[in-house]
Amino acid sequence: MDFSLFHQLAVALGLGLLVGLEREHRYQVANYYDFGGIRTFALISLMGALAYILSAYYAPLFAVITSGFLA
Repeated sequence: MDFSLFHQLAVALGLGLLVGLEREHRYQVANYYDFGGIRTFALISLMGALAYILSAYYAPLFAVITSGFLA
């Protein structure tokens, strides 16, 4: 089993969590509300990592999925 894919996903998830945590902390201190927090940035970074993995390892499948979204 190849754990490099899981490692890439874990790194992306961890970085997304850190960015979301920093944004939530900054906006709570300033008493300001804006789009995105811990969950949002974690999901967006995870989806970005999945898109990279699909494009790098499964290029034809990624092309079909992307064209389906654009249609």
